[in-house]
Amino acid sequence: MPDLKPCPFCGGAAGLAGFWRHVIRCTNCGCQSAPFSKLGDAVDAWNNRALTATQRHGDELYEALGYVLTQLKLAFMGFSDTTIDANELQALCDRIEEGQDEQ
Repeated sequence: MPDLKPCPFCGGAAGLAGFWRHVIRCTNCGCQSAPFSKLGDAVDAWNNRALTATQRHGDELYEALGYVLTQLKLAFMGFSDTTIDANELQALCDRIEEGQDEQ
C-alpha cells in the first residue's frame, strides 16, 4: 500500500479504488482523484495536489463568517465591550471579492 496523504477536504484516510484504472479515494467523504493508468501517477497526483482558487476563496469566506459568528456570540452572551471590527471584516470581504488567495 502506498503512503497517501489525508483527504484535502475532510482529513480522512485515503485508499485505492478502481479495477482497471488507479484511483485514490477518501474512505470518509468519497472525494477521489482522476483515474490514472499507473499507480505511481495516481499517488503523485493525490499527494501533490493543491487547493484550487475556489477552495481557497471558500476558506477565506469561512474565516470571515467564523469571525463574525464568534463576535456575535460573545456580544449575545453579554460581553458589552465586544464589537465586530468593521475594518477587519471589510478587509476579509475585500480579499474574497478581489480573488486574492494570499493572506
